[in-house]
Amino acid sequence: MTAPSPGRIVHFNAGENPCVPALVTEVVDGNVCIVAFQRLGLTFLPGVQEDYPSRASTPGTWHWPEREPEPEPEPEDDSSDG
Repeated sequence: MTAPSPGRIVHFNAGENPCVPALVTEVVDGNVCIVAFQRLGLTFLPGVQEDYPSRASTPGTWHWPEREPEPEPEPEDDSSDG
């Protein structure tokens, strides 16, 4: 499992759907200090706990961003005009 470190991007569950992006600024005793990028501005949050799957998206926690599937490559055009 990857450990959080300053400068990493995470998602913060602010009780909204979807979660908002956040930047890790510090790691203290296993919790992170983050700057959350919310609709109405920045929110500075100290001591935020990681949201493990067993907690089922608890508001006020952070988690790693979900990975988007890689797009399928477009087929190459084998026809030639000349």
